[in-house]
Amino acid sequence: MLGFDTRWHNDLGDAALAELAVREHRILLSRDRGLLMRQIVTHGCYLRQTGTETQLRELIERLQLCAEIAPFTRCLECNALLAGIDVAEAEREIPEGVRQCASAYWRCSGCQRIYWKGSHWEAMRRRIARMCPDWVTD
Repeated sequence: MLGFDTRWHNDLGDAALAELAVREHRILLSRDRGLLMRQIVTHGCYLRQTGTETQLRELIERLQLCAEIAPFTRCLECNALLAGIDVAEAEREIPEGVRQCASAYWRCSGCQRIYWKGSHWEAMRRRIARMCPDWVTD
């Protein structure tokens, strides 16, 4: 949602997660201290909070990420980048009701999912504004 290149796995063992983080130059986020203490892990962050929303707020505050966010630039399903598409192209694939209320569309470069500024977009925008009050978007 915030535009950061992320990967999430709950089906890999500690060794595989640590190796993936190192191979892809990622910061490993975890509540597992043992995982973060592995010698191979060079960049890790222990999450003190337990809920998703509070963990996100914790990361944004601790790593001072408000100035770095680029919301609505990545797919919420596969994390690939989004690119603007022509209205005519989008209209072939979007629900009828959306055509009447949205005028800009984006397609995921990975899974091809289409996005638009609807009620879900507004809710996410408000959520970001609560965490980063100085953040402004159109």
